[in-house]
Amino acid sequence: MPKKHLLLIVDDEKAYANSLAFALRKDFETHTACTYQEAIETLTTGSFDAALLDVRLDERDDANQDGLRILQWLKQNQPQIHGFVMSSYKDMGYKQKAMTIGCEYFFEKPIDILHMRSILEKYVQ
Repeated sequence: MPKKHLLLIVDDEKAYANSLAFALRKDFETHTACTYQEAIETLTTGSFDAALLDVRLDERDDANQDGLRILQWLKQNQPQIHGFVMSSYKDMGYKQKAMTIGCEYFFEKPIDILHMRSILEKYVQ
């Protein structure tokens, strides 16, 4: 059996992160984080192949874009990790910022799991 790729899912809604992890567990070894700090700590202690990042990790703060900050940290510190971003906000400014930073694919919530799986498999070989 081939080794599964390691995927970090970062979302402030723990139940959502866990549901994505559950849905992707067949193809990926998944880990979850809910905050910027938890994500950075997890990324520095593991050998991740990819990270799936929600744009906003604190819904109470309209200016919050911690997912994009994590993506920027990845590109500067661990560029070998594939970075994917997701958001339920229809503001295309988030997508443009993510792509400028180096996001490999931007998923709009609600996410079609079969589509997500095919995109992740395409990038994470």
